[in-house]
Amino acid sequence: MIAALNELHDDGWKLLLEENPDYLKEFISACKQPTQNNKLNKQLFKLSSRLLLPLFGKKAPVFWGEKKYLEPVCKFFELPFDDYKILEDENNNIKSDRLYSFSRRYAIHIFFTDVYNELKPFLEKNGWQECVDFVDGRGLLYAVSD
Repeated sequence: MIAALNELHDDGWKLLLEENPDYLKEFISACKQPTQNNKLNKQLFKLSSRLLLPLFGKKAPVFWGEKKYLEPVCKFFELPFDDYKILEDENNNIKSDRLYSFSRRYAIHIFFTDVYNELKPFLEKNGWQECVDFVDGRGLLYAVSD
């Protein structure tokens, strides 16, 4: 199915999510909402984060977080450990300047950190928009937890 979707997209077909920029924000927000069928949310988020986002101009998400979230996040999203960007330096201090070394333009950055609220002003000051350029990954995990 994904191969067929990619082929159609390469032939010029567009997703409804591409036609209206607000759809992307709404789609991501919907993935974050808890539902009675949390397994569906989990599958939907995995599918959208890896396969659908690149189709409408977004790269696969960049996963950021504290070392303590490394194992559960990589297990949940089936990520190699190298795809999870650690926010702390060698002295276990959160370093916002690390964001520039691994950030990707047109990608959503998902944060798993207890200092998310402290990072938001830094991100917004540098032109990143919440739910478009970055989201609180702990909220996503909560929304899709069993």
